[in-house]
Amino acid sequence: MLVTSFHSYKGGSCRTSTCINSLPFMVEKLGADAEHPILVIDTDLDSQGLTYLFGAENSFEAYDAKMLLSGKIPGKNKTVSVSEHDFFRYCTPVGDKIGVEIDKSVYFLGVNDKRVFAVQDMTGRADLVLSDLYQLCKNIGVKAIVFDTASGDQFAATATIKASSVMVCCMRPTKQFRVGTSRFLARFKECIKNDTYGTQRTRVIVLPTAVPCKTTVINNRDQHEMAIDRIIDSVRGVGYEVCREFLKEDRFGIPEVERFKWQEDVLYKLKRDGKLNGESDAEAALKRYETLVDNIISEDKKVNE
Repeated sequence: MLVTSFHSYKGGSCRTSTCINSLPFMVEKLGADAEHPILVIDTDLDSQGLTYLFGAENSFEAYDAKMLLSGKIPGKNKTVSVSEHDFFRYCTPVGDKIGVEIDKSVYFLGVNDKRVFAVQDMTGRADLVLSDLYQLCKNIGVKAIVFDTASGDQFAATATIKASSVMVCCMRPTKQFRVGTSRFLARFKECIKNDTYGTQRTRVIVLPTAVPCKTTVINNRDQHEMAIDRIIDSVRGVGYEVCREFLKEDRFGIPEVERFKWQEDVLYKLKRDGKLNGESDAEAALKRYETLVDNIISEDKKVNE
């Protein structure tokens, strides 16, 4: 079972829009359906974005991601089908919202923004409950768990990355993101190593986002070339291997999508419904999201080799 987290060192990295736009391709490539779905969890507990994008802010009165990370999994000791399992009764199907055929091929657990929990209520319990969640989902045939994490070193981010086989590290190609991301990765290296063998357990994909499509020359240097060189230099010394698939001239990250400046859409659904209207930036981004999912699956296999 694949477990992946979408993370960024700070907010404003297009992390959530990257996550939601990748989901349809995960359904397609993993063969998710109603009996073997993908579980998506918004673990950005203070700044929940995925919950709002799914229009699900009023869906989690009884149980939400805050309760999950505070140590509660309803019905965790039962082994029944997904459609009957207590845990999934508290989630909402969102396949239709991302444009896939089977609504229940994707279940979502979001955040109740009215529920208040102190951090100390969660710290120390998250690792254990995520381990239980992993086993529960594996037992009932879930294809993947996907976390849209909190940013930086927040405990919810740390816990979900440690639980993941692949972390997609989203970053804009600016100086603050280059420096901040490399320093985050360097100090976080111990969290993604196996305690017994000291080997890399969580694979890291470095993903520049909102990369301008227009060529920009500053001080006689093309900024695309400069950014690629500097990002590669910045991650070279983090102490473990990172995937550089998106640090190449012909596929440098996810291109900037003009419509995202106004509304974050699921491009897969828009294309399915014939509503992209020849938007070349959106079409290019769609192809990169698909390539990203291919890489997530490939990196996950390396963890399990």
